[in-house]
Amino acid sequence: MKEIAISTKGLTKVYQGKVLANDNISLDIYQGEIFGLLGPNGAGKTTFVRQILGLLLPTSGSIKVQGIDVVREPEKIKTLINYMGQNPYALWHLTVEEAIFYTAYLRGTSKESARARTQSLLNRLGIKEYQKKLLGELSGGILKLCNFAMAMVAESSILVLDEPTAGLDPINKKVVWEMIFNLNKEKRVTIILVTHDVLEAEKVLERVGFINHSKIIALGTPGELKREVDDRLRIELVLKPDYYLSEAIRESLEKYGDLVEVHKNHLIIFPPKKEVLKSVEGINNFLGFGVIDDLRLTTTSLEDVYIKLGGEKIA
Repeated sequence: MKEIAISTKGLTKVYQGKVLANDNISLDIYQGEIFGLLGPNGAGKTTFVRQILGLLLPTSGSIKVQGIDVVREPEKIKTLINYMGQNPYALWHLTVEEAIFYTAYLRGTSKESARARTQSLLNRLGIKEYQKKLLGELSGGILKLCNFAMAMVAESSILVLDEPTAGLDPINKKVVWEMIFNLNKEKRVTIILVTHDVLEAEKVLERVGFINHSKIIALGTPGELKREVDDRLRIELVLKPDYYLSEAIRESLEKYGDLVEVHKNHLIIFPPKKEVLKSVEGINNFLGFGVIDDLRLTTTSLEDVYIKLGGEKIA
């Protein structure tokens, strides 16, 4: 039987003004897994995480972290969970080196070990040249790497990462994902990823919870969830910026498969696998190469599952 790291039962949060942020969420996250909480802005992800961390009291329901009742004993879980939020505003006055070092030291790491871990992370993340810079002086990408280092520097059994790769270039994204994967495999740390970067995160996730309108709408492994759309492929279609996509043209394109409009002149069409060649040929003939800026044919992703289940595009 799998050991449970985090368990919520009937978790509900209603903010003042009767805004329902989490609606009766019952969820078990297992020890040692990489779990992804995916959904659009405003879906309830941050509220859920803040309650797990003991930073926000639920309106009703229960939360247990490694068997500890978070509502009754929030102080006890602080040593169990490391958290990477969006921005470390409270540490703006510290240098990069100080912020990482003091995060480790204040979480119980010895001074000698905190210094060694700080230097190791500065080197691994390629930010050693910024170690004497104040956090408030950093660009977005460097600040994100520093924030990630602060979450990684102290040992814990659970790590919660909120958008760990947002704003990073492809090279640094790869470094961060590799460090997340290696930490999980080498030390069996339970990792919860809250992210919009679905295509990247999909490479490391073991289980996924889709959240929308305050509820968990699907839960399972990536393979289990993608079987929901296993009979379809994905045509990503980008039209010329000055092309006028009328309602009549949109309706004509829908005959080639389910259609989702990502934003202006950027469409995703989901044809059945057995019809895909006919659909690609039909789209090309209907629109003409002079109208199409880019056309890509891929297998379906977790985001496509989410769209099919009634959500909107996550990114």
